[in-house]
Order: sequence, then structure tokens, then C-alpha cells
Amino acid sequence: MISQKRKSGDFMTNKRTTIFAAATGVCHVALAVVLSAAAAGACSNDAQTQLGSANSFALLALSNGSMIINSATSITGDVGYSAYVTSTTNQKVSGFTGTAYVASTATFIYMPATFQPTGGIITGADALLSAANASVADAASCYAALGSGTSLGNVTTSRVLTSGGAVNVYSMTSLNLNGQTLTLNGTSTDLFLFVVQGSFDWSQSQIILNGVSPSQVVWYFPNASDVTINKATTVFAGTILGPTASVDYHNPAQFTGAIIAQSIDVHSAFNICKPAPPVPLPM
Repeated sequence: MISQKRKSGDFMTNKRTTIFAAATGVCHVALAVVLSAAAAGACSNDAQTQLGSANSFALLALSNGSMIINSATSITGDVGYSAYVTSTTNQKVSGFTGTAYVASTATFIYMPATFQPTGGIITGADALLSAANASVADAASCYAALGSGTSLGNVTTSRVLTSGGAVNVYSMTSLNLNGQTLTLNGTSTDLFLFVVQGSFDWSQSQIILNGVSPSQVVWYFPNASDVTINKATTVFAGTILGPTASVDYHNPAQFTGAIIAQSIDVHSAFNICKPAPPVPLPM
């Protein structure tokens, strides 16, 4: 491995059922909706709008954190290495559609032969990454202010949850699913926010979205939780938002969403795809 730097210069909905199949190459579903602009300064029930400058990232290691990327079938979306992030393993990515943004103070080592984002590697991206970190902090504050919502306790078995409106908040003490399903029923503009206080272990389990957009599912970890997603039969969707969490995602599962955390370790033929933005309906 070598270290190298390069410098660059209200909603109308179309209901549909989305069941993510664990098939290689299926990474996102476009949903037909008309998006309205979020009120300035207010929390948005559009998760992509709420994430602001962090929205383009499939993987974003936050300031003073760490990241390992070691063997991926595909990454679709940008990857960010914030200020003072340590990342000494970046290699063996079969397909990388996006750009790697690296802060000037990050420790970043990669293998040029097997780590080739289509948008290149942009170092000194301090302003962009600082703005992304600020957006994450704002999103976390907004989500924390929404409260605990409906308590699900310790989740260990399959669940079916149906939207009650534009914003749906569920709190979990912890989650440990093995060979189970989580079904979400709603519309493409409904936000499903899961506030997970403790550990999170998603193994060979599947999320089924009936009308719900993967970009509108947010897993918020307010504490220094350990988050694990693994096994090839896993189907997972949503944005993991863990400002102080550690995330370990591995195996050729299907992950439609993003990981934004303090510490990220992705490996063993993983894949991840940032959801496509919704497609506007004709007016």
C-alpha cells in the first residue's frame, strides 16, 4: 500500500410496494413523488434534505474517527474521510461509482490498483467535509428533539410497522435480529426514524418496504453503540446515523442507504448503494 494525494480543483405520492430482493446489482429504487422545499431552519421530514451537505455520502467517517474499506463488490455514492480520520486500509473495491473526499488532516492510505472511484480522490476537501459534519450534527439535534416516540424495547423478532403520518418515531433499547423481517408500511414521503439506544445486530434478516422509500428510513444512534450488519442473505435499507457509534458491515448482503458514523469497518465483499433521489411526477 502507498499513501498518495490528488487535488481537484405538501407531497403527492405514488404508492407502490418495494421488497428488496437480495440480488447482486440491485442497489436502488426510484420512487415517483413531488418534493416540496423544507422550511428554512426547520427540521425536515425529508431525510435527504435534513442531511444537507452529508447527503451525497454512502460512507462518511466523522471527524476524529476511523474507516476501513477492505473488499467490496460495489460502492455507489461518495466516501468521506473527515478531519483527523485514520484510514490506512482502502482496497479491493470491484466497482466504485462516486468520489472519495479526504480532509487535509486525515491519515489516508490506499491501494491505487484496486481503489479507483470514478470521480477520483480529492484531498484537501476540508470545507466540504466540515459542512457535512455540521449537517450531521444538525440532523442529530433535530432527531433527538423529536423524542422517543413509540417504544419497541429490545427487538428480537419480526415486526410490522405502519405509518401514522409524515413522521414516525420508534425507540429501541437494542436490536438483535437473526433470520427475521422488519416490514414498514407507508408512503414514499413518510419518515421512519428509529432511535436505538444500545447495541444493534442485524444478521441474515430482511427489511420489506411497502410504499416506503429507503431514503426515508433513518437509524439514529445517540450513544456510542456497536452496530453490526452481516451475512449474505441480509437485505438492509436506510441511513445509519451514529455520531459516536462504531459500525461493522460485512459479507455480500444488500444495503441500500448510507453509513455515517464515528468508526466504520466495511469488508468481506460488502456492497452499499446510496438511494437515488425520488423522481418527480409530472405536474
